[in-house]
Amino acid sequence: MISACSFMLTSCEKDFEWELPLAFTQKNLILPSGTGTTHILVYATRSWNAHFVEKVDWASIDRLTGKENSEIIFSYAANYGVNREVQLAFETEEHLCDTITLVQTGEISAGDARLIINEKNVEASASTTTLELELDTNLKYDLHRVNYLVTYESDEIENNWIKEVSYDMGHLYLKLEANPAYAPRVAEINLSISIPANAINTAPKIVTTGTMITQQGKE
Repeated sequence: MISACSFMLTSCEKDFEWELPLAFTQKNLILPSGTGTTHILVYATRSWNAHFVEKVDWASIDRLTGKENSEIIFSYAANYGVNREVQLAFETEEHLCDTITLVQTGEISAGDARLIINEKNVEASASTTTLELELDTNLKYDLHRVNYLVTYESDEIENNWIKEVSYDMGHLYLKLEANPAYAPRVAEINLSISIPANAINTAPKIVTTGTMITQQGKE
């Protein structure tokens, strides 16, 4: 009698597990830095589709749709930079939605990531329209992830005089408007990159650097 009850209980538990409307074996995965694949088990009671939340060129999945309980193969390239992250979103035909987060460890640790504008205070003449500043970084494979923010001393729209910001492994390039006024103007430029932690439920590390640009007024 005990054996029969145990069998019935196990069967009920198994049936319940396999009838989840949308679930996964893991919602957060940490991947090694080398090239590889990992299998993601999807539990669903209806058809579902999957897509990357953002465009990604280092990872792919072998299928975009599935039915009920299925498996996706997630493939990824080697990571020679810092940790990187991608989110994989799922939606069922019942419009249930959920997301898996995958973080791939990089060859460069967050503590070793380097992003430094060497010149912290720069003065330019009123007629200056281009600046080239030294940038010290080891983020060769992650420069596309570096964001910039320009903050002006004045909030007036016409004072948005830094028109273009770009960077490579050695330099920060700025395109400015000539200053038509007699008074100098000031802007702060900050570069930053967010590096996801290779541990679940841990905040990312923000690596940042900045410089102040003062453009003199016309004489």
